[in-house]
Amino acid sequence: MHPAYFDTRFRVESLPETWPEQFVILAAWATTGQQWTRAQNEAADGELAQWLARHRLWHHRITGYSPLTGHAEPSWACPLPLDEACDLGQRFQQDALYFVAGDELYVTHCDARRSLQYVSSFRQRLDPVSPISENSASSIRSQTILDQQQLPALEIALDLELARRLERAESLAGAAWVQTRARVEPEVGATWTEVAGAYALFDGVDSPLTQTFGLGLFEPVGAAELEQLEAFYQQRGAAIAHNVSPLAAGDLLAQLHGRGYRPLEFDNVLLRPLGGLAELQHTAIEVHRIGEDEVELWAQVASDGWCSDAPEYQDFIKPFARLSAQTANVHCFLAHCDGQPVAIGSLHLHSDVALLAGASTLPAARGQGAQLALMQARLRYATERGAKLAMLVAHPGSGSQRNAQRQGFQVAYSRLKWQLG
Repeated sequence: MHPAYFDTRFRVESLPETWPEQFVILAAWATTGQQWTRAQNEAADGELAQWLARHRLWHHRITGYSPLTGHAEPSWACPLPLDEACDLGQRFQQDALYFVAGDELYVTHCDARRSLQYVSSFRQRLDPVSPISENSASSIRSQTILDQQQLPALEIALDLELARRLERAESLAGAAWVQTRARVEPEVGATWTEVAGAYALFDGVDSPLTQTFGLGLFEPVGAAELEQLEAFYQQRGAAIAHNVSPLAAGDLLAQLHGRGYRPLEFDNVLLRPLGGLAELQHTAIEVHRIGEDEVELWAQVASDGWCSDAPEYQDFIKPFARLSAQTANVHCFLAHCDGQPVAIGSLHLHSDVALLAGASTLPAARGQGAQLALMQARLRYATERGAKLAMLVAHPGSGSQRNAQRQGFQVAYSRLKWQLG
């Protein structure tokens, strides 16, 4: 894909009353690398406009231009299905076109290489209409891209109440998992307890779930509470680790430092409001929520994806995934490409918060939009069941974080894990 496609900005002479939930931006001018006369370009553009009119399709003039060179190409925004638009683009000798879903801007080749590649927020690439009078400013703001009621807010106000909602959702997901482990594998001794509002999970000495969530967010924490938590883990021979939100009580870090804890790692808690989700078209990807007879398949795909670069974890990951699929309030999704299972993802629902986790894709299927389709399917499933917020936890700067941000997630806060000793 030519890098110029990722620099393009757009301008319109006037804003439509509303933008379609999904649309393509298609030009008929000479494609990148070709040279046509202005008369040839205008003739091709007119032919495209006539085709759209004959098929009674809504279309709106939008011009893409390079902020570096100033080169501009008049184009048309229209709500064509993606494959049909790509075929039309080939008819008009186009190398690529843009696709907009909600506020997300993608680019794809029109030929057999067609595959959506994320560019940025469309809102951020669309120039404001000038001039803007005082009387029209509010109207322009409300129509910048789609109706604002259809889009997540661009900023999220972080406060103690929000942090509690998020940490409690993750705590309950972990507790449900531990209860499943205790039921299915009682010899592990999995259990959990609550101390000062924090959930302390024990899922085995080597399990990544053996840690606490929500410490310092719900109730005051002093030496007695820390001693109680430390005893809980010491009695089981496990390391003692606390995930600490930046909104935790101000003296907690000093207490941890004084007791010999050290910072271990950061995680980012990402969040987006739900509602107004665009239904992306994935021509080769199908997603469904699995049934009981697909648990083993789901666990195998999870294991093959996660362990492709670390086969030594195969014996751990597959049983871990299998237990996830048996945990209360966990909904597991499987993506197929051309009839073959290629990727998985899971969703935990608590009250009005949806926690997304468990994303894994087979190596051969990466870069084909499977996780994008899984993300959309899980968000829509959560919305239909009353969820208002979606969250996930990712390592800072990871591919998981980048994928989430492309879907409208924002970093709510960075969380630091402290470990004793």
